[in-house]
Amino acid sequence: MTDTDRTVYQVLYDFDANDTVELSVKAGEIVVS
Repeated sequence: MTDTDRTVYQVLYDFDANDTVELSVKAGEIVVS
């Protein structure tokens, strides 16, 4: 994941956490601790 991707994900997270988490899980890019 590039820095730009991280920024986009953060913006989306701030905008709508639920949708972002769902999309991130599908993309395999999120790790929930």
